[in-house]
Amino acid sequence: MKTNIVFFDGECAMCNGLVLFILEKDKSLKMNFISLQTKKAEDLLLKNDIVINNKKITTIYYLSNGKIKSHSDAIISIFYDLGSLWKVFITLKIIPKKIRDLVYRFISKNRYLFFGKQESCKLLSIENRNRIIE
Repeated sequence: MKTNIVFFDGECAMCNGLVLFILEKDKSLKMNFISLQTKKAEDLLLKNDIVINNKKITTIYYLSNGKIKSHSDAIISIFYDLGSLWKVFITLKIIPKKIRDLVYRFISKNRYLFFGKQESCKLLSIENRNRIIE
């Protein structure tokens, strides 16, 4: 199993946009992706004692180095792992987690309103399709 996995809401336009952004910027090809709506995602998270409700997805998860992060910690870690200039996102850790997660939850709660839903993803190259875990 691949080590770095981004678990995302496959119906969220913002989340799918984030995946496309990461695919473009992840030059080391170390991140892989799985929709939270899949049984495989549910099983992988359950192995890490995380139970998700597919009817009410509220966060992104990021599995890296055997640890799962969620909410703002997941976003900060994803950008940090992109390397280069994106490592500057680590400075957001100076903001208390409660405040970061409050902002995260506000965006998450309203993401369909702000960005909409989508039924399908943009067509990906073969290389990028191999990074989507089904």
